[in-house]
Amino acid sequence: MSEWIPFLQSLIWPVFLAVFLFLARAQVAAILTSIKVRIERGDSLHVGPGGISVGRSDRKLTRLREEKKTADKAVTILGSTVAKSFELGGEREALGETVTDSPIQYKNIVYIVHSVTGPRVDVDGVERRGIRVILDGDSDDTLDKVERVVYHLHPTFPNADREVADRKNRFELRTRAWGEFNLSADVYFIGYREPLTLYRYLNF
Repeated sequence: MSEWIPFLQSLIWPVFLAVFLFLARAQVAAILTSIKVRIERGDSLHVGPGGISVGRSDRKLTRLREEKKTADKAVTILGSTVAKSFELGGEREALGETVTDSPIQYKNIVYIVHSVTGPRVDVDGVERRGIRVILDGDSDDTLDKVERVVYHLHPTFPNADREVADRKNRFELRTRAWGEFNLSADVYFIGYREPLTLYRYLNF
């Protein structure tokens, strides 16, 4: 029997680690997902004798990368957009209507604001915070010109694209989250074909 003791002792740590990973699998998966998201966003990863650490990237660079993607997408569809604009423009002008594509003049007078509640553990065992996002502007008259807002959450959210048309509550969006991500919102103004896209970095 004494010859089995070293073998059993060598099994203790692997068995303990396997049991721990099984019991904490939801939390481990959440941590790994968070690290993956931050690495994809450009944060630095350091692995060494002191452990593993993830640095913070420049938020402006994250936003610029997303704006570049939006610009590239606009360039891709430019040909069909211009053709459609001429076609629809001729019809509307014949009816005496004003045709405008982009509400770019609202870019610096409307913006996204958010607030966050304290952490709470949900039924799935993950700690999340409540998020409230609204559209605000330099004046209420500006918000009266907004038809609807389509919020784009992180792709890991169920129903990541959410449309809100409630002007009374400033196009409020409420949800719960545990990580940090760049929220974008397509703001559709009355009388414009294209939305104004705004960004808000959410971290808690």
